Amino acid sequence: MNFFKKLAVVATCAVSTSIVPVAGAVEGGHDAVDTPWAAKVLVSGLCSGSVVAPNWVLTAQHCVGDQQNGTVKLGERAEGDYQIDRIVVHPSGADVALVHTTEAMPVAPAVLSPMIPSTGHVSQISGWGAGRYPLQQGTAEVIGHYDDNDGRGNAKMFVTRGIVGNQEPGDSGGPFHDGRLVYGVISAVGGKDEGGHIAANYTAVAPILPWVYGTIALPGQISTGSVGSV
Repeated sequence: MNFFKKLAVVATCAVSTSIVPVAGAVEGGHDAVDTPWAAKVLVSGLCSGSVVAPNWVLTAQHCVGDQQNGTVKLGERAEGDYQIDRIVVHPSGADVALVHTTEAMPVAPAVLSPMIPSTGHVSQISGWGAGRYPLQQGTAEVIGHYDDNDGRGNAKMFVTRGIVGNQEPGDSGGPFHDGRLVYGVISAVGGKDEGGHIAANYTAVAPILPWVYGTIALPGQISTGSVGSV
């Protein structure tokens, strides 16, 4: 069973159409506030991301392909012009990547959660999809979990359903978050259910923390000994 078929199985209760390998700005959301660490990532197209260190942004691997350059803009108004000089993808093929900027980004970074959100957990979603401006934000609820061990890579995934707003193309790489605390990176979305809600699929950040902090050379910033749920 490949990655996207497996996503469709998990989200069957929420959507009737197939899953597509892009995630989308937040349709029907509202203008985001207090997200200076939110990034607009321009590499092989328009994507979203989260600043996780002065020179590093976490986004989705399918947003960067095999490129090694591009541009990052910051905050709700997509300010600045930070050039990308290096991109590191997860070694297992999971749909996450870290992009490095030549210039430090002067914002307090997001905090990556060591916990995977449990079913029923409600958090914020943010993104730049469909070229919307400024950054859009909504809320979504976790409706399921699965292991992606035989598709795009070895990863822990969770599925959400939009409550306020839905993802559109361009939200890929964006966060599922409580304020600055980021739980996951959006990878793919499905179609709308009868209520107009969209199921979105996220790579959980908790299991990839050793790779993140090893890559950005900040070991010990947060405990990575065990992965729990919240």
